[in-house]
Amino acid sequence: MYILHTAEGVSDVGRWWGQAPTGVDRRTEEREIDVVGINGNRTPLVFGMCKWTNNHVDFDDLNPLDRLAQHVKGSTGAEDRYLFSRNGFSERLRAYAANDERCHLVTPDDICERFA
Repeated sequence: MYILHTAEGVSDVGRWWGQAPTGVDRRTEEREIDVVGINGNRTPLVFGMCKWTNNHVDFDDLNPLDRLAQHVKGSTGAEDRYLFSRNGFSERLRAYAANDERCHLVTPDDICERFA
């Protein structure tokens, strides 16, 4: 719901399940992207990952999302990325996001403020 109200052009949101390379030979494995926002033409505009842990989400958590997104049909590599975290974000990731307009960091407080 948050993506539908904040990401421009997104008309529907769901998840993606698909095969992605494991990095070993030609092997693949079933993987998931938590949030995929698409427009009316079914083109992906947003990819997101949700982390409900006691740790801060770090920059290293962004890399798997970027690797998986390239396997989604219609992905161009220019989609916005949303990271949802229960406990916030590392300083390194916040510094990165401050300089990347496509990287959005969202906490439960952000969601509550949006719908208050």
